[in-house]
Amino acid sequence: MERRIGRRRVSLIAAGFAAALLTVAIASPAGAEQVPPGPEAPAETALMSPGSSTSEVVFAVPATSTSRSEGGVAAAAASSYTCLLTVDNPHWSNGSASVIAKSRVRCKGPSGTIPVQVQMYLGKTAYNDVATMGIVAQSLYTQYVQVTSTVNWGPTTTWYVPALNSGTHISRAAYFRASASANTAPPLLPLAAPPSAASSFLWVP
Repeated sequence: MERRIGRRRVSLIAAGFAAALLTVAIASPAGAEQVPPGPEAPAETALMSPGSSTSEVVFAVPATSTSRSEGGVAAAAASSYTCLLTVDNPHWSNGSASVIAKSRVRCKGPSGTIPVQVQMYLGKTAYNDVATMGIVAQSLYTQYVQVTSTVNWGPTTTWYVPALNSGTHISRAAYFRASASANTAPPLLPLAAPPSAASSFLWVP
């Protein structure tokens, strides 16, 4: 079901690339689960940003975000991780028979895995105007991002909207934009201000 956003204005905190340096303490990935999105909906804000170009964000997770013990799983010693969130432009997928978009997270730091939850939105409109978009698909799920080096970015982990095997099919021949916000997942506590990024606003034939 399409959710109309209308012509609501969203103030830009910074033009071009959004950057927010945040540090990450890792806990065992066992028992990670989804948490509902917060009321601020940073991915929706990024989607409706008046700028129509691609943005990306470098982020980390404060050591204080870790839960020292949850479900009998004790958090590991605090370690610093830096991650990069990007959003690919929406495109037509023959395999999914739908317009889709992907967001990607990669991190660097001590070897290990980071439980990351990504919320994605896909906006669509018949007009060449970001403010006229309605949200036609969204996804929210957690995956584990592998970290292999303190110097180089690790392997990329990919999220989709619509989610794979969701059965959602979005028709093309319209303007689209995708956005995403990233957060930690249990047993880590959520970030107070999850970083977000968006794709370009473009016509998908």
